[in-house]
Amino acid sequence: MAVVLHCPSCGAAANPHATGCAYCSAVLALASCPSCLGTVFTGSRHCVHCGDRVNEPALPGDAGAGPHKCPRCRERPALTSQRLGDVAVEQCPTCTGVFVRHAVLERLVTHRDEAATVSRDLGEATRTQVPFQDVVTYLPCAACDALMGRQNFGKRSGVIIDTCKKHGVWFDADELRRVAAFAAAGGLDESRRREIEELDRKISEKKNKVIQHATSTHELRTTQPGFGFDLLDVLWRIIR
Repeated sequence: MAVVLHCPSCGAAANPHATGCAYCSAVLALASCPSCLGTVFTGSRHCVHCGDRVNEPALPGDAGAGPHKCPRCRERPALTSQRLGDVAVEQCPTCTGVFVRHAVLERLVTHRDEAATVSRDLGEATRTQVPFQDVVTYLPCAACDALMGRQNFGKRSGVIIDTCKKHGVWFDADELRRVAAFAAAGGLDESRRREIEELDRKISEKKNKVIQHATSTHELRTTQPGFGFDLLDVLWRIIR
């Protein structure tokens, strides 16, 4: 579904190729969102693609504030903006690790064609070797310095990523390429399918246990007069 651009002056829908708003005659000019590189009108407060602020100054600690610092390198060099396909990321010039904002990552992994483009564009560029560490290290967020959590992306990709819930995700060298390749191959869809199957299995097991318990209780009631009430009927109404 195509994204609709709106006039920043009156809010009316406007053709991205128009030079002026047909309703309020405001001058329209195109610009790029600094976060996701999506096309917006100059003067827009928020990007229609990722929802981030466009023309408001970033506050300290915001994901849009910069320059952000590499969480992996000891010297903490400043990250530099890079464009991968149609998405914007920040990359460390030393270790080639990449910091990606949540909205940008969501856009990347939910569009297989875009994920395939990013995986191809990265190619050998980020295959710098990161020193092996026996001890798990929790890295500071590139935006706010809070320690990030660690998780297996998509639960089955095999890529352990570092995540700040507020700002974004840090990918060590070659990890973003591997995640993009995983998404392009339908890995996330397969993960969701397996999660649904596992949830259905657990629900089915619980239902069977309730029915078995109700059945055994019913047998007890029929063999021992005066049990009091039909528990099987009550339990069956609950689980239906």
